[in-house]
Amino acid sequence: MPASVLFVGNSLTYRGGGLDHHLKRLLPEIRTGRVVKGGATLERLLPLAGEEIAEGGWDAVVLQDDLPETSVEAFLSSAAAGADLVRSAGARPYLLETWPYARLGWIDADGIEAAHCRAAVETGITVIPAGRVWLRARERHPGLDLLDRDREHPSVAGSWLAACTVAVVLTNGKETPANFRISSELLQPETAESLLYTALVAAAEPK
Repeated sequence: MPASVLFVGNSLTYRGGGLDHHLKRLLPEIRTGRVVKGGATLERLLPLAGEEIAEGGWDAVVLQDDLPETSVEAFLSSAAAGADLVRSAGARPYLLETWPYARLGWIDADGIEAAHCRAAVETGITVIPAGRVWLRARERHPGLDLLDRDREHPSVAGSWLAACTVAVVLTNGKETPANFRISSELLQPETAESLLYTALVAAAEPK
């Protein structure tokens, strides 16, 4: 498990409480940080994050693009550039798979997952399948809204679930709920624990 994790993303990373904040609640021993900019694609974020990636001493960097906001071709190019940038700093790159939303409905969850799988094949980057885990959570918790009122950004529950998926992947899926600190001041404990269990099960499913 990495000792430090940097998140690079837009408002899908920092809304709903923030992935870095939730991950710190789950794994208090990890140092977390973030370079974020609202509305930015990964192509725009990489120049902003370059110095922090190179000099921050991070073990892992989680890159997040917003595929409905960009094309598949631009996404794949940015994923490759991001993976190279992170590896050149001696860190391990991860790519956070996000979710579709109605405002830009040209691509669905299957299309987003397929693009991330292609990036993994082409670059060797490790994908964090938060979008797929969201689908499973909606089946298990039909009354729980993972989206905020704008129907685009994650709610607290959605952000927590994405962070749980990050934690599961960073620990190689070898942990059990008892190994995580299930502590979210923004969610009921039983909800936080149930979402963590969903992430543990769903993230291990074959693609």
